[in-house]
Amino acid sequence: MMIEIGKHPEFNTIYVNPGVSKYEVWYNKNELGELSIQYHFISKRRYILPTIAYILYLIVMVGGFIAVFLGIVYKQGDKIMWGTALLVIGILYLTSQYRVVKNMENHLFAKGIGNGMSRWDIKIRKDLMKKLGKRYWFAFLPFSAIEWMETKKITSETSGLFIHTKDGKIWPHPKYGIPYNRTLKGDVEFINEIFEQYERWKSENVEVNILNQSGNMGKEVNGTV
Repeated sequence: MMIEIGKHPEFNTIYVNPGVSKYEVWYNKNELGELSIQYHFISKRRYILPTIAYILYLIVMVGGFIAVFLGIVYKQGDKIMWGTALLVIGILYLTSQYRVVKNMENHLFAKGIGNGMSRWDIKIRKDLMKKLGKRYWFAFLPFSAIEWMETKKITSETSGLFIHTKDGKIWPHPKYGIPYNRTLKGDVEFINEIFEQYERWKSENVEVNILNQSGNMGKEVNGTV
């Protein structure tokens, strides 16, 4: 089930870690529907490069299987040996990385951002996950918790979206942020979409606050407050 980690009694065990905000909501992919109803899902972005790597290892495994089969049929020991090696490497990688690749995506909602947690993000949150006895793959941060956002260059092709929260954290990780590839059009468009939706959310909420303030002033004039 989804969890608002700031309200959990064990939250202080990880709050001292950089990048961990008390405003986070943790969830898994099977809870995306519930979260979508509450925060209005807009779009998602899948990490392309890990997916490509996964497909390549799948090809390696299939190639290894074919090599072993042909080696047995034609009694070629060398084919059996290197085919077995490829098969083992492929199986080990695919089984260990299946859930990681499956969850390598980010979500955008009308009211916030869902970050597919990388191994670095999970590392600074693992103490609480151990206490919960459950591994979460996504962290949601509402726009209401954001002070400001910026992008920074990490490598020659990679940048990160760094989100500064109202409790003084750089979310979701102070060193990597939400990484994206500047050479991939889909990555850049998704980051731009986050900025656009954040500005849209701020504009809508400023209007709501103005209307609420106007309503309260009217009540005061009429002596109803």
